[in-house]
Amino acid sequence: MGFSLSVVFSVMRLRCCCQHRKVTNSYLKSMRCLHLESSRLITEQDFELTETALKRKHKGKLFCKSRRVESIYIVREEVANIVCDNIPADDATVLEINPGPGVLTRRLLDSGVKQLRAFESNDEFLPYMMKLQKEHPEKLTIIPHNLTALSSIAARDKVTRENNALSMFEGIRSQPWDSDPPLRIVGVITQRRYTFVRHLLFRISSMSGIYSLGRCELLLFLPHKEYWYMTAQPGQELSRYRAAAVHYNLFYDIEMLSKVPRAYFHPPLPKRPEKSIAKKVGGQYKLLSHDGCNLCRVKLRSTSLIPFLFRTKNSSFLMQIRFKY
Repeated sequence: MGFSLSVVFSVMRLRCCCQHRKVTNSYLKSMRCLHLESSRLITEQDFELTETALKRKHKGKLFCKSRRVESIYIVREEVANIVCDNIPADDATVLEINPGPGVLTRRLLDSGVKQLRAFESNDEFLPYMMKLQKEHPEKLTIIPHNLTALSSIAARDKVTRENNALSMFEGIRSQPWDSDPPLRIVGVITQRRYTFVRHLLFRISSMSGIYSLGRCELLLFLPHKEYWYMTAQPGQELSRYRAAAVHYNLFYDIEMLSKVPRAYFHPPLPKRPEKSIAKKVGGQYKLLSHDGCNLCRVKLRSTSLIPFLFRTKNSSFLMQIRFKY
């Protein structure tokens, strides 16, 4: 019995030593890699924006083919030029959604934007933003939040009694409703983040949030499905003409600028075809097909009649409007 216990103890001691040696070796290896990485000089090759360089460094974020992505990034110069063509030279602060490697950010700074706030929550792309901030310290401000999650941040503020949502817009001067916009939001909205536009739609109905600063403007790339709901008119099927469509047409001046192929954005879509949706309307099934191959470039400007609407007898009714996301 004593012999068997001594054998068991020796085996346990040997196993503990082996495990300790493995942990020590892995720790030393990680520390050696960390030392080599920290001692390596950062060169311009680390900030290359070619497709080969981006695929080598950000394959999981920019080249992962999936239809359920949280963020879509602009990495092509031609798309950045299209966005800048519709931005006038005024004093409005530009808010950029998910700048990624900073292709559109650099183009906006070079085009004469006076104040730019880049909302980037991904740590992989923060070095690009920091490099641009060193070049333009007075123009560029980096905010490590996802602007499309504004509704979640506002809901969390109600529980924690904080002002994280409002702090993202500090320093922006308010403007009268009939003057130039105080801020302009640019970027790409995915189908999973359509609640961001719906949240702004709710805020404009109460003139709170960013709309307490003035008549804001949105220059967004939207999925065709959301634009399909946005432009619905009375008399169409109820599957399209809903409460959100009424709000869009009531509070916004909607302008369709163009359509840009989805293949110009990253991450790319899989090659499998888009599924069609059939719904029963009036006793018959109608095929509701959405253009999944293009993104709609839409300009949303809050209508000039909003102050008039809130001065009428229907203002108390407008404050109580709610719609289903």
